[in-house]
Amino acid sequence: DDSDLTGDDQPDIDAPPMPEIDAPPGVTIVDVPAGDITASTTWTKDHIYVLKGYVWVTGGTLTIEAGTVVRGDNGSALTVTKDAKLNAVGTAAQPIVFTSSSATPKSGDWGGLVMLGKAGINVAGGTNGIEGFATSFGERIGYGGTDNAHDCGKLKYARIEFAGFELAPANELNGLTLGACGSATEIDYVQSHYGLDDGIEVFGGTVNLKHLVITA
Repeated sequence: DDSDLTGDDQPDIDAPPMPEIDAPPGVTIVDVPAGDITASTTWTKDHIYVLKGYVWVTGGTLTIEAGTVVRGDNGSALTVTKDAKLNAVGTAAQPIVFTSSSATPKSGDWGGLVMLGKAGINVAGGTNGIEGFATSFGERIGYGGTDNAHDCGKLKYARIEFAGFELAPANELNGLTLGACGSATEIDYVQSHYGLDDGIEVFGGTVNLKHLVITA
């Protein structure tokens, strides 16, 4: 097709989408307080979930239905610890969207999505604390071990945008951070969009990644 582009031209990157701050009809906004999710929980597409701070999945499985929207307040993040799993499987028609809660979103509005596991990493002692968080969070940020087949869960057909909140100078979170996730983990069809720091960052492990795009 004639797109008016020459071989030296590059198409403009799409402008960031503006989120609908008010919930559409039939959808309820639910605040998710900072703290721990300790048992298996399901988030459904008839709700918009707003992270109010650091949310830690410390037990069970957090299941997020296709078409669900998760919004992050400034300074928030969603972390699935090594003792829990994420089951976030969207579809091409109904992706799962992790985005900013701001009416005027920008890169770095919120932290991002973190998944931690028990596979091997290349550090002395075999375990570490994931970057971006204070060491005072203790075991919540721990990752690494000897289980190279460990399963951090599933993340498919998802978009993560406006992440990369700067905790301190040169110390940011990423759109998607994977620490020591094992080979049973499934990461597929994921877009990281308008992040302030890295779109996707992988710290060790044996995780296989497919169909990724990092934009803006």
